[in-house]
Amino acid sequence: MGVWPSLTNRSQAVATKAENPLGTDPNVIRQFEAACKAFMANILILLQGETGTGKEVFARSLHNACSPQAPFVAIKIARPFLKH
Repeated sequence: MGVWPSLTNRSQAVATKAENPLGTDPNVIRQFEAACKAFMANILILLQGETGTGKEVFARSLHNACSPQAPFVAIKIARPFLKH
């Protein structure tokens, strides 16, 4: 039994944005489950994407599902513009 027992139960459990800010999109849920498996195996996870794509929302949801007792620390790393 994983973080969520089945897609049907997951969809019911995450029916509202308040309960799960990731929503119920099957592709997002599939990626979330893969990240949960990696997290539980102590594999580091790097989230990359443009500003405003939901990286921190995804990270907070992952943290809340897999390690809610530990503090959540967001680390934002901006890539500096390169001048030639």
